[in-house]
Amino acid sequence: LQMLWRLNFLVVFLCLSQGTTYILYYICPLHTYFFLMVYFTMSVGRHLNYSKYGLRLKLAFVALLIYLVWDVDSGLFRMMHFPFMGQKPKLGATNGSLWEWYFRSTLDHWSTFLGMIFAANFPITSLFYRKLEALPPVQCWLGKGVIALALIAVTVVWVIGPFSHDKFTYNATNAYFGFIPLITYIYLRNLTPT
Repeated sequence: LQMLWRLNFLVVFLCLSQGTTYILYYICPLHTYFFLMVYFTMSVGRHLNYSKYGLRLKLAFVALLIYLVWDVDSGLFRMMHFPFMGQKPKLGATNGSLWEWYFRSTLDHWSTFLGMIFAANFPITSLFYRKLEALPPVQCWLGKGVIALALIAVTVVWVIGPFSHDKFTYNATNAYFGFIPLITYIYLRNLTPT
């Protein structure tokens, strides 16, 4: 929370001293917004975080909420954000702050949820890799190689498919496919234990 205070205080200071709008520095409120989503998800019903199915139930609820806010045009996004953002054009938001916030937050609206999924399953994944690395070297590298090839194949499909589209089509699909090269990179970067 201390880091969020410093980050946002700096942006407010820049806005006041430079005469700019808060939305112009959209990355700061975006990180704050999605951090608070994780914070409240994990804080509400904290005792469920240590239950096998309780945490998954909370994550399912968050997934439903994300889906309803960003993927279903029900007016829920507007209802949640309209009190804080207007539709009047301004610096950094030529179509209004509400539209700019919708556009920016839509690009990666599933990323935070996927991060929570990976964090929840990290112990299981870590155990799998410890067992894999305990195998003889040939079997270990064969197992790691099969996973690497599968991830590389999916990344190639992503490059040929969603990544090669024009900017507007890519932006519309980034929230659903943008994690693919990231997972591949993280896996390949951490292929060896040291």
